[in-house]
Amino acid sequence: MAPTSQSLNEEQRRSANYHPSIWDPTAIQSFTTPYTYELYATQLEDLKQKVRKLLASTKDTAALLKLIDSMKRLGVAYHFQEQIQQALNQLNPDLNLVSNDLSTVALHFRILREDCYPITADVLEKFKGDDGRFMGSLCGDVEGLLRLNEASSMAIQGE
Repeated sequence: MAPTSQSLNEEQRRSANYHPSIWDPTAIQSFTTPYTYELYATQLEDLKQKVRKLLASTKDTAALLKLIDSMKRLGVAYHFQEQIQQALNQLNPDLNLVSNDLSTVALHFRILREDCYPITADVLEKFKGDDGRFMGSLCGDVEGLLRLNEASSMAIQGE
């Protein structure tokens, strides 16, 4: 049965009849803000200097790794690239000596991999049992397992 002209008119899309926007482009451009870079530049530089000192003075490996991770997650690590590289160069590259804590080792592994340091996944072997599976005692370490999951995405070809 061929559609008739009457059925085509009934099947036409209905108009949404949206109201026009209340925001006039000139009104949006007329908004001013008291926040300018010149006004807050000194405060920004003071905060950056404090973070640089904090990076240089942190001696605890776990605290330093958490600080670097937080800076990367907040998106401010690019301000401190040189200081982060210096801190990572001073850390012990042998993760077996760093900690027996899965969270710290997985975080250290992920950060080193993100920054292209040569490191193998063998450092996680101490958390595996005789059968090659991770130990059951790690079930309670939620933070460690989460960090291990994040680190697993940093695999290189052939692993």
